[in-house]
Amino acid sequence: MNKPKIRKSLFIGLGGTGASTLLALKKRFFEVYGHIDGQDGVPRFAQFLAFDTDAPGTRKLNFQNVQNTSLGIERDIRFEPSEVIGVASAKRQGIHSRRAEPGAL
Repeated sequence: MNKPKIRKSLFIGLGGTGASTLLALKKRFFEVYGHIDGQDGVPRFAQFLAFDTDAPGTRKLNFQNVQNTSLGIERDIRFEPSEVIGVASAKRQGIHSRRAEPGAL
């Protein structure tokens, strides 16, 4: 199978849906490329970064028993700790209690 050539890339996911999509992309890289460059099965030209208010939950996301049939290997795909950044959410009350200044857009 011809593997597409890809430039060094940083893939970013925002929130739970973004993180899930990012992990699915990481899974696909493993299925296509296997463990060519990276120990986690993903080539080093592809880096992943997920931002989420539920960082502990995002770190638990995984795909189990993913196979790279061309190399005959199988492994679980999950985020590395450095790939998930926790973001504190603004207090709900603070957001709704702010009022626009007269004349502000």
